[in-house]
Amino acid sequence: MTRPARIDAIDKAMGRTVFVDDLREAGRSRLALTVTSRIAKGRVGAVRAEAALAVPGVVQVMTHANAPRLRRILAASMAEIGALRPLPDDRIHFYGQPVAVMIAENRRAAREGAARLQVDEIADATPIAARLARVRQAGIVPGRLRKGKALQDILQAPQVIDKEFHTAPHRHNAIEPGAVIARWDADSGVTAPAATHWHHIDTMAIGQAFGLGADSGLSGFLARMFPGRARPMRVRLVNHPSGGAFGRNLNTIPMILACMAARVAGRAVKPAVTREQTFSFLSHRGEVRQRLRIGAPPRTAGSARSCRNPTWRRVQGGGLSNRRARSRCRSTPTKRI
Repeated sequence: MTRPARIDAIDKAMGRTVFVDDLREAGRSRLALTVTSRIAKGRVGAVRAEAALAVPGVVQVMTHANAPRLRRILAASMAEIGALRPLPDDRIHFYGQPVAVMIAENRRAAREGAARLQVDEIADATPIAARLARVRQAGIVPGRLRKGKALQDILQAPQVIDKEFHTAPHRHNAIEPGAVIARWDADSGVTAPAATHWHHIDTMAIGQAFGLGADSGLSGFLARMFPGRARPMRVRLVNHPSGGAFGRNLNTIPMILACMAARVAGRAVKPAVTREQTFSFLSHRGEVRQRLRIGAPPRTAGSARSCRNPTWRRVQGGGLSNRRARSRCRSTPTKRI
C-alpha cells in the first residue's frame, strides 16, 4: 500500500514553490512599513510627518486621520479582528498597535521615513492591571451553555473535585509572516495574493471591512454553500502555499492594512512586517485559566452528579487576542458512566 504524496512536496523540496515575495508584482508594488505604539494605553496626539515626507522615495503617511474608514467586521470563528480594526481613531489599546503606515517606493525609504516620523503618544494615567475576564462569545459559538443546576448540586455533593488549570500564552511565528500584496482593480474590487491559513475567513473580513459585495457577510458565506445562491464578490484573495502550522497564518491585520494603504497610495502595496510586530499583528494562543468542579454522591463508582467548568481568558492586545473581555462557562449534569 503506497502512502499518499503531498502535491506540493517536490516543489518545496526543489525550491520551486511560489511565495508572495516571488511574485513579479512584488517588485512593482510600493512598500508599507507600519509604525506601532510604544505605550500600552492612551491616545495618539500630534503626528508630524514633514521630515518623513521629505525623504526621497516616501510617497505618503497613513494615520487614523486619513485612513479609509472600515465597516463593522463580524467576528466569525476566530476572526477577532472585529473587536479592534486598524487605525479607527486616536485611541491606543495595546503596545505594538498600528498608529501610522509609511508608504514608500522601497524598503530603505520606508525605514528612513519611519525613523523620522514623530508621533506624540499620550499615556493614560489610569493604572493598567492585567486581568482575566470571562468570554461571552467564542467565535460563532456561544460562550455560555447551561443545563441543570450544577452549582447547587456541587455545593450539596459529599464528594467534590475542584481543580484549576492554567495554559500560558504561546506564539509560533514562522516563515513569511503577514506576507500580502494588495491592489485595487477597475471594478472597485481588491486582489490580494497572501500567505493565509483560513482563506474564506480572511475573504469575509476584507469584504465586510470595505463593503465589497453581498457575500462579504455571514449570510454570504452560508449562501456559498448552495450552488447558484451566492452573488459575485469583489474580493480576490489568492494564496499559493496554504497553511504554515495550524492557526499561524491568520494575518488579518496586515491584509487589512495592505488594502487600506493600497487605496490611499493608488497602486499595489506590499506591507513589511518586522519580527517584533509578529507578536502583536499575527494570531497566537492566549492565556487561559480554567476551574473544573465535579460533584458526586458517596460510594458511587464511575458516575458524576454535576460538572461546572468556567474559563477565563487574559484580556490583552495583539493579533487575534485583542477582543473584548469575554468568557466561556458550561455546566452540564453527567450520566452514569
